[in-house]
Amino acid sequence: MKAHWHHGLYLVTHRGMLDEQKFLGIIDEAIAGGVAIVQLREKLVDPGTSYKTGKALKEMLKARNIPLIVNDSIELAKAIHADGVHLGQSDAPIEQARRELGENAILGLSLNTIDDAQAPEAHSADYLAASPVFPSSTKLDTTEPLGLTGLRTLRKHISQEKPLFAIGGIDEGNAQAVLDAGASGLAVISAIFTSKTPQATAKRLSTIIDQYHANNKTL
Repeated sequence: MKAHWHHGLYLVTHRGMLDEQKFLGIIDEAIAGGVAIVQLREKLVDPGTSYKTGKALKEMLKARNIPLIVNDSIELAKAIHADGVHLGQSDAPIEQARRELGENAILGLSLNTIDDAQAPEAHSADYLAASPVFPSSTKLDTTEPLGLTGLRTLRKHISQEKPLFAIGGIDEGNAQAVLDAGASGLAVISAIFTSKTPQATAKRLSTIIDQYHANNKTL
């Protein structure tokens, strides 16, 4: 897998009203623009459709050496041979995911509060996601936004070696400020899926991240 995924642009999918061809096409364009890791997030889709889409997406990403993460479902991650799973605070524990998916699986965990960052689960995850940083139209089942101040405080309670993605309302206008506040990578949904030019948008966001790390020599 790409060695820099943990410091890169993380695309979280949002199907909305898109048919599968258009849905996969946007992801393909975003990858061409520099997306380093993809999470399949299917909140309102039946299991059969999620499985079919997951299999197709896994093949697309495998050919490009990009990790596929499944949101919430360890079962779906196993079924489509995904590279890992992303869990929320109310999902299955990290230890269960590790047992079922193996030592090489990439396991992510959402953090909503400082207490979440200090819990043992946060130490066991391969990466963490501060969620949400700003209000988001695609992540409505969340707690109060952290804001930049909250993100900065959260980062202080996490090892600097632990990858921390920021998600929720991230776009080109606030990307630099989010990185400055402590995120090591950016996770986006609407910024890509509502863009008329997904590849160009992904390229600009990826460039912001790459330049940040080059300037701060964190890679």
